Amino acid sequence: MRILAISGSLQAKSTNLALLTEAASVVPPGVEFVLFDGLRDLPHFNLDIDADAVPESVLRWRQALAGSDAVFIASPEYGFSLPGVLKNAIDWVIGSGELEGKVVGITAAVPGPERGRRGLQALRDTLAAVRATIVGGEPIPTGPALEREVAALLQALIEAADNMNSARPRFLELPLERREIVQDVATQTAGSVSEKSAANSGRTEYVEAGPTRFAYRRFGKQPSTPLLLLQRFRGTMDHWDPLFLNLLGSKRELILLDNAGVGLSTGRVPESIQGMAHDAAAFLDRMALNQIDVLGWSMGGCVAQQLALDRPDLVRRLVLAATGPGGVADAPKIPAKVFDVMLKPVNDDEDFLYLFFPETEQGRKEGLAQLRRLEQRREEPIPPVSSESIMAQAKAVKAFSMGSTATLPRLGEIAQPVLVAGGHADVMIPAYNSFVMAQRLPNAYLILYPNSGHAFHFQHARSFSSQITQFLA
Repeated sequence: MRILAISGSLQAKSTNLALLTEAASVVPPGVEFVLFDGLRDLPHFNLDIDADAVPESVLRWRQALAGSDAVFIASPEYGFSLPGVLKNAIDWVIGSGELEGKVVGITAAVPGPERGRRGLQALRDTLAAVRATIVGGEPIPTGPALEREVAALLQALIEAADNMNSARPRFLELPLERREIVQDVATQTAGSVSEKSAANSGRTEYVEAGPTRFAYRRFGKQPSTPLLLLQRFRGTMDHWDPLFLNLLGSKRELILLDNAGVGLSTGRVPESIQGMAHDAAAFLDRMALNQIDVLGWSMGGCVAQQLALDRPDLVRRLVLAATGPGGVADAPKIPAKVFDVMLKPVNDDEDFLYLFFPETEQGRKEGLAQLRRLEQRREEPIPPVSSESIMAQAKAVKAFSMGSTATLPRLGEIAQPVLVAGGHADVMIPAYNSFVMAQRLPNAYLILYPNSGHAFHFQHARSFSSQITQFLA
């Protein structure tokens, strides 16, 4: 278990910091107690900053919270309330949701009885607003009894976190040595994939199902349950990262599909997610596939959920990447710029970098490397999705997101094992949606990648493909 410790005071000799130091000395074996020292680095909370480019210090704060099982806050009372630096830090996670459902132990080191209560009540009210689960809340006087009372609060916090975590979605472990993670990043930023690789040389084939002529590519290791890949908004088969495909295809048979009305497939794009799932099922039936696994990215993840609901006999396992169930009323607001960029007639590199990768130096480097890999396919590129098809997709996505056709109310019906994954800095479909899905799906695992955006699976192609292979085995 990992407990994140936070002092509400920035003073080097704060009695609350001393209390946390005492707590660290009595932590039982198997519990990691980590002091977060970055509150002073956080800028004043500003919604405009949060919508445009999240500062590195804020990302570090959010990641520290997301990576902890519980939080221990010791904070003084300032002006009958909580310190401004602590309130500012909590403001930065109201929209991103890292404290929602988190077990948080709170106390204050005080010089005598009846001190610090109003500050703790203000802290309790603030944490209640972000739906944290609060443990403690009484001040602890400095003196001989401090060690005993700190140990008691710490034990209560650990027990509450154990109970909470046993009811939460399971998280897959990432069994990667540090050298593998370094190799993962180095491979992707270096950028080149052979033109003769399976992903870049796979032949486009066609099959007719009713009025639609479906274009698809099928390659990879056999025998295995085929893995169907369903693409994002405005995406075609060409928009899958060849590095990611080659890594997946070395262990699984893959089927890439241009669904009806998209890319090289004929027909019309349905104006609903249900219609898209119906078309995908028609393709699979025509291919005489009795059982498949499905990986859906973004809009493709919405289609994958609906396909699993409509055809539980057909879908064995699901991988849902950077997607959501629609209708999540309390999800963080998507910046207006996202919609403006999504609906531009033609997108350039800067648009893709904004939509799919975090606005950091490393994110930009990884994004540019991935865009260059997309240019290495031997065949003529698939034409862009038509404006008519884009508008139909947009209508379907809007209805799904607003809740009228969402899968959210029916997630409990998906009994198959599901791997839910996302990027922590996704501006298109905030990671909060992944957590909501994993909570409601009865057999779900959840992975959130730090410093990653909507295309986290291309940023971390090696590690995520390994996780998929492990999950589908």
